[in-house]
Amino acid sequence: MKVLFYNEINPAKIPGFKKMKAYLEADDFRSAEVKKVGDNLYRARLDRSNRLLFAIHRYQGEAYALVLGYI
Repeated sequence: MKVLFYNEINPAKIPGFKKMKAYLEADDFRSAEVKKVGDNLYRARLDRSNRLLFAIHRYQGEAYALVLGYI
């Protein structure tokens, strides 16, 4: 799955993002500690107190993770 960013999210300022991006690209939701929090809304645990909020969308048969926020 490819990872896209919403608006002005800067991945360089998100600690542990490289590792999280690798998990999402490999569809490894277990290692990313992904939890469904709403209708097509997911959160991934970056560390003890930080989370990444994203949605999954499909376009032309390919899945994309749209990163919506850093919490």
